[in-house]
Amino acid sequence: NNTSAFLLIALPIFYMPLFVFRDYLVADEKAFIVSSSSLLQLILISIFNVSFSYFGMGIFGLGLSYFLANSSFFLCLYIFGKLNLKKYQGPAEEVKLTKIWSVNKHSLIQDVFGRLSYMTDNIIISRYFAFGNVTYFFTNQRLMTLGNTFSQNFGSSSWASVAKTYKGPGKDSDFPEIFNFFNRALIFLTAPLFFTFGLNNKSFITLWLGAEYYISDFFTWVGVTTYFALGVITFWGWVLIGINQIKERTAIIAIAGTINIIASVYFTNTLGVVGPILGTLISFYCFYLWAILYVFEVKLKVKMIRFFIRMIAIFAAYYLIYSLFGSKLQFVIESLSLSWISLILQGACHYILFVLVAAPLTIRPTDVTKLISFIRKKLA
Repeated sequence: NNTSAFLLIALPIFYMPLFVFRDYLVADEKAFIVSSSSLLQLILISIFNVSFSYFGMGIFGLGLSYFLANSSFFLCLYIFGKLNLKKYQGPAEEVKLTKIWSVNKHSLIQDVFGRLSYMTDNIIISRYFAFGNVTYFFTNQRLMTLGNTFSQNFGSSSWASVAKTYKGPGKDSDFPEIFNFFNRALIFLTAPLFFTFGLNNKSFITLWLGAEYYISDFFTWVGVTTYFALGVITFWGWVLIGINQIKERTAIIAIAGTINIIASVYFTNTLGVVGPILGTLISFYCFYLWAILYVFEVKLKVKMIRFFIRMIAIFAAYYLIYSLFGSKLQFVIESLSLSWISLILQGACHYILFVLVAAPLTIRPTDVTKLISFIRKKLA
C-alpha cells in the first residue's frame, strides 16, 4: 500500500508538459481560469482526503486523493487551453530548437536560483536548530504567505495587459503610464493587507497554535516587509519577461539568490531562527528592487521614483498613526476576547484604517475610472 501511494504521489510529474497551457492562459489574460482550476484542486483534495480516510484507505487513500486532485487541475488547463486556442487559425510558425533553448536557458537559471532561495530556508533552519523549529519558522509566516498569494494573483492577472502596451524604449507608448497605474494599484491593495496581517499575526498564532509557537514581533515584521517586496518584484519580473527583457531578469535573480543564501547563513549564525527570512529581506531591499528599478528607469525609460516615494510615504503614515494612537488601538484590541470572530473584526478595522491612509497617497481620480474599466473588461 505504501509503495502504491508513493507511486500515485509521483505520477503527476508526468503532467509537467501541460504547464505550457497554464502559461499560455496567463499570457492570454485568462489567469482566472488557472486560479479557478487551482481552487477546484484544493477543494477536491480535501474532499477526497476526508472521504478516503472515512473508508479506511489509509496512506493509499492520501496518495490517491493527491493524484486525482492534481489530475483535475491539469485536465482543466488542457481543456480550456485547447478551447482557447481554437480562436487562433492559420499555420503555426516553425521555431528552431536553438531559439527555444536561448529562451529556456534563462527560465532554467531563474527557476533554479528562485527555488534555491526558497528551499535553503528549510535546510538552514534544520541544520542549525532542532528540526521542530522548521514548524515554528513556517507557521509564523502563514498569514504573510496568504497576503503574498493575493499579490501574486494580482500580478499574474495583470502583467499581460501591461506588457502588450509596450512598443519599445523611446517610442510613443502608453506603457509607462499603464505600468505605473498597476504599481499604484498593487501598493493600494496589498500594503494595507500585509500590515493588517502583521498586527494580527501574534493573535492568530496564539489562537490556533499557542503562544509558545510565536517567535517574535521582529520576525513578523521582517516577514511582512519581505513578502510585500516579493509581490512587487514578482509583478515587475513578469512584466520584464512579457516585454522580452528576460536576460536582464536572469542576471538579477542569480545575483539576488546568491546574496540571499550567503546572508541567510550569516544571520542564522548570528541572530537565530529569523536568519533565513532576514537574508531574503536583505537581498530584496539592498539589491533586487534597485536592480530592477535600474532596468526600468535607464533601459526602458519608465520613471519609477514616484513609486518609491509613495511607498515610503505610506509606511511613514502608518508609523505615525501607531506612534500617536497605537496605545489606544491596542487597548481596544486587548479588550476583545481572543476568538476567531474578534480576530476577523480586528483585521477588518486595521484594514479599513490603512485603506483610508493609502488611498490619497496612491489613487488618482482617473485611476478609479481605469480600474472599473479594467474589471469590466475582465468580467466581459
